[in-house]
Amino acid sequence: MNVVVMHQDHETSVNLRKELAAEFNADHPASTIVLARSILVDSPDHALTLTRLGDALSGLANYKEAEAVLLHALECCQESMRQILFAKLGQLFKFRGEYDIAAQWFQKAIDAAPDDATGYIYLGGVLARQGKLSEAENIYRRATQCKDGCIDEAHHNLGLVLRGQNRLKESQDCFSAALQMDADYREARHALDDVTAAIRYCAQRDA
Repeated sequence: MNVVVMHQDHETSVNLRKELAAEFNADHPASTIVLARSILVDSPDHALTLTRLGDALSGLANYKEAEAVLLHALECCQESMRQILFAKLGQLFKFRGEYDIAAQWFQKAIDAAPDDATGYIYLGGVLARQGKLSEAENIYRRATQCKDGCIDEAHHNLGLVLRGQNRLKESQDCFSAALQMDADYREARHALDDVTAAIRYCAQRDA
């Protein structure tokens, strides 16, 4: 039996990629997977499409295929994309509960872009989930010193691990720093309210 593959003209290919970007950004994994697979018929080594497909598959817990797709993307991508793919592979293994392997991928992301907070934030998250709060604290402190990435998130996450160690005043300062960078950071506001109340209750208890 012969299988006929319908190839896309240039306009169709461009439109598919635009639709893929829109569905991926809208967090529509099923649509992302369908569109990405259509694009890959003619462009099997298109790194961005592979990355989006792998991310969507990972989000739907199709980890085996997601890993293969992301590793293929890593083989095809330009140097500037490698940090992103390292981080996505780390996230995949974190979702699978394989934290040590996830940490290795996040370290690769850090090594690829040492002035970007992203890899540090992900690595700190894995360490914190394992209860390694002191180690996570060190990683998050390094993240707050980065030039690029979500520095406000680094401060917020540092505040969380300090709160976990009952270092309430230090965590309060971190949440305040995050809010100075983003006044609409809802999670930081919620956490700041929590530790501020805890500090007040401690003062009342000790009065």
